[in-house]
Amino acid sequence: MVSDWLGVPADKIRLVQADTDEVAIGRGTYASRSMMVGGSALRAASDEVIERGKRFAAHFLEADAADITFADGNFTIAGTDRTMPLEQIAQMSFIPVGLPPELGVALQGAGAVSADVPSFPNVCHIC
Repeated sequence: MVSDWLGVPADKIRLVQADTDEVAIGRGTYASRSMMVGGSALRAASDEVIERGKRFAAHFLEADAADITFADGNFTIAGTDRTMPLEQIAQMSFIPVGLPPELGVALQGAGAVSADVPSFPNVCHIC
């Protein structure tokens, strides 16, 4: 899903969960709620990467963030052929000097979802 949403090859994605040496929160997977809760959290994190990436891209491409679009792993100034791939934006987001303070450092996203209602995916398993 992340590969599709961010246009990143699947072999470049590393999933870490339930390892508190590497992630702040990780409760593991329980039954089949993983896709409902985990998939929604991945979507939220991907959306955050895209939104933060637009701000970084605007800075690097010297454009207004409102003019930046994202598709197929690339940030583009709308109506032009000026573009930067997500991977390049991510690398450049770690530059130690010259970034505006409001951007912070590092292109990253986090997502957390709480299931307000139970899901019953076991019914799908039965079918």
